[in-house]
Parts: sequence; C-alpha cells; structure tokens
Amino acid sequence: MKITLEPLEAVRPSTYNPRTADPARLDLIELSLRKLGFIAPIFADVDGEILSGHQRHLVASRMGAKDWTSIFIASVLNSVPFREDREHIAVLCAALCRPFTKVYACASSAGESGWRQVNGKAFMNESNAGNIAFRLDYEPGIRIGDFQDKPKVQKYHTEAEFRDLFGPFFRTVKVRDFSNNINATCASALPVDMDKLRAAIAFEFDLPYPDGTRMNLVKSAMDSFSKRLQITL
Repeated sequence: MKITLEPLEAVRPSTYNPRTADPARLDLIELSLRKLGFIAPIFADVDGEILSGHQRHLVASRMGAKDWTSIFIASVLNSVPFREDREHIAVLCAALCRPFTKVYACASSAGESGWRQVNGKAFMNESNAGNIAFRLDYEPGIRIGDFQDKPKVQKYHTEAEFRDLFGPFFRTVKVRDFSNNINATCASALPVDMDKLRAAIAFEFDLPYPDGTRMNLVKSAMDSFSKRLQITL
C-alpha cells in the first residue's frame, strides 16, 4: 500500500457512484467545509478515481478550494506518553500547513478527573472504581492504568505545556483550558526543520500494529512530503 497527498484537481469522480447529489445536503457540506475544513479526506485509487468523498469533492471544486484550511488533532495527544513523540505530531502538522492553514488541537487537562484521581483529588465512583491508576514520575501529568486488560499510559496537559509544544512551529498559538480540556489554535506555521521532519516521518509511519508487524510506510510518506514541500527528504 502506498499513500500520497494529491491536489484536488488530481482526482475525479467515479462513474459508478450511486449517490444522488441533493442540493440541500450539498449546501450543508459547503457550510461544514467553510467552518471546519476537511475533517475527513477524499480517498482515490492510483488512477485518481475517487473511492470515498464524491460530495466533498464536488462541493470543494465549486468553492474553488485548492488546499485544506484546517487540521484537527483530537484526543490522540493524551495517548502519546513521551514529549519527543508529541513533538513529532506537531512537526508533521506544521509541515502540512499552507500560510492560511490553522491547526486545532485538544487534549485532556490536568484538571480532568482521571488525573485528579491519582492525586487523591477526585472521588472513586461506580464508573471509575475498576480503573486503578498510578502516577509515573518521568514527566508531569503521566499516569498508567487499565491493568485489567492492557496497561495504558496517558498524558494530562497544562496550558503551558501546549504552548511549549506548538510554539516552536507556529507564529501564533492561542491556548485555553475549557471544561477540563486544553484547546490550542495554531496559525502561521513556521518553516520546519528538515531533520526534525525526517525523524518524525521515520517514527510515525513505521509504528507497530498490535500483532507485532509494522506500518512500513516511511518511504511513501517521505515521497509524499517531498512532493508537497517541493524538496527532497
């Protein structure tokens, strides 16, 4: 399997697409794209024929869209227990940005009950009684739990940590703690250090699967980022 990033005009609708484009639905899709950008990508085969995303492609084409304007990082940062690996994610996102692209990131804060529990500041109840967890001390905000199934390490963030994570890669980073979640809005991506980008790709695109095999997508990812950035990685 080889994954590449392509411009919108490089893909075309499939002739067998059975869905009918409903005008009202297309208007809702356009509203979503204008407000949120591409939350889900358009998938196409090696010949450029769209496999998934016909309506997003139609709406984006009529809007004159050439690139995505938003990148979203949800709770994945809670499941990345090492600072260096979280930085890999920030580097990759910055490298994908155009001058107008914004990155929106969200992760559980140090005020969330999962972290307060291991500090003795949250009561045990029926929903969390089976999840005994412990603090790890190699960096702040790290706990390990879920011993009944497979041990899981989680990271709980502060506003300062989010600023430190994204600040080196964006000119503007706005951070706030809202409802026990740290939210960041990052704009105006700075030029990415190529050594850091290579290291991020080499790590993130060769992660292991549960069965012990690995992704083996580093070469494809290097080619895709080289094409997008018009450089040789």
